[in-house]
Amino acid sequence: MASGGGRFDLGILYYSRQIWVSDNTDAIAGLDIQENTALAYPITCLSNHVSQVPNGQIQRNTPLETRFNVAIFGILGYELDLLSLDEHSKNIIKQQITLYKNLRHDIMTGRFYQVLKRPNKHIWALQSSQIILVGYFSILTELIKKLLLWLVIFNKNFSSSENIDITNLSLSITQKRWEPRPIFCYILTISALSYST
Repeated sequence: MASGGGRFDLGILYYSRQIWVSDNTDAIAGLDIQENTALAYPITCLSNHVSQVPNGQIQRNTPLETRFNVAIFGILGYELDLLSLDEHSKNIIKQQITLYKNLRHDIMTGRFYQVLKRPNKHIWALQSSQIILVGYFSILTELIKKLLLWLVIFNKNFSSSENIDITNLSLSITQKRWEPRPIFCYILTISALSYST
């Protein structure tokens, strides 16, 4: 595997099928890093890791779910000390790995879209013949009590909207199956930032 931002080019893909985009494994920094790299490289070659918190480069704390939700758009890996995790975190990681394995074929064969980029907001979508994977990332600069996210998905046969009420501002993955087509949509969100002191 090739290593590090600025230390790879398209020619390296002849020798290695995956590249390490950056030594900065912070999930929030990863939004810009992955998004900009995906302008020139397919996400199927981007090695994205869920790393420890506080993050080793910038000392930011992000929920385990946030780190996974950013890393899922590419080749997923974990870069942390499993022995230092509590049982709840280990169970979350098991669920994340299971989810990724179920989606891996679609992630590796689907089309990746950068739907929207605004200050502190990123919306990504990945579409395959079986799923639509949507990543909605909102970086909050201050803690708010309630966050309402609306996602409207239009199907040629019908339209549907899902209102997601996130009151504790922790990460969540919501899975919804819309009939009559076998399309699953995963809604991924992130919340307020915190730093280790």
